[in-house]
Formats: sequence, structure tokens, C-alpha cells
Amino acid sequence: MKNSSIIKDVSVILLSECEKLMEDKVYHVMETIKKLRFKTEEASELKDKTLQYFKEHEDRMCYKTYKDKGMLIGSGPIEAAHRSVIQSRLKLSGQLWSIRGVNAIANLRCLNKSQAWHFVEKFVNAAA
Repeated sequence: MKNSSIIKDVSVILLSECEKLMEDKVYHVMETIKKLRFKTEEASELKDKTLQYFKEHEDRMCYKTYKDKGMLIGSGPIEAAHRSVIQSRLKLSGQLWSIRGVNAIANLRCLNKSQAWHFVEKFVNAAA
């Protein structure tokens, strides 16, 4: 029973911190993490790594700002785009790709799918 009480308390804290992240309050989340105390060295190391991650990516954690601008904040849309834009072309039957070839076709597919093909046309015309 004691463990379920601890898990419930931790869940409440995590939910609260997630809500702060969604309000662009990364600094507050970092302060909460700093205050946490652990009994094991492993947990303390994980805390330090988590804080380091937050420090390194703080400028990219403006989720409310991004959402207010109509931007997507999850990895789902990126993964879906990877499947539809990149994998659909690279995984056709019988194809083998070099790293250089994959990078080239991926760039071309991204330009095409993002309605920026005119950049390719300008580049080709300038080189001709």
C-alpha cells in the first residue's frame, strides 16, 4: 500500500510539471527537479542527466508559444512525414542506396512535398 501511495504522489507531481511545460515554464520545472532528493546514486545521476537535458534544450521547450503559433509539438507528425515522404520512395522494390544517394533523394522529396520545387528548378537553371 505504501508504494501505491508514493506512485500516486509522484504521478501528481509529474502531471503538474507537464502542465508547467505546456505553459512555457521550463525554468520552474528545472527548479522542481533540482529540489528532488534521492536515496540511490543511480537516481541522482538520472536527475543530473535530466537537468542537463533541460538546460541544453530549454530554448526548444516553448510548447505554449509553438502551439499558439499553430506549430506541432510532437514527434508523431515528423514520423508520419518520414514514412510518407522518405520511406515510400526509398523502400521501393529492388532499390539499393548509398548514403549520398539517400541524402540527395531525401532532400529532393522534402522540397517537392513542401511545395518548394521552384528552388530546385532555379538551381538547375543556374547550373545549365
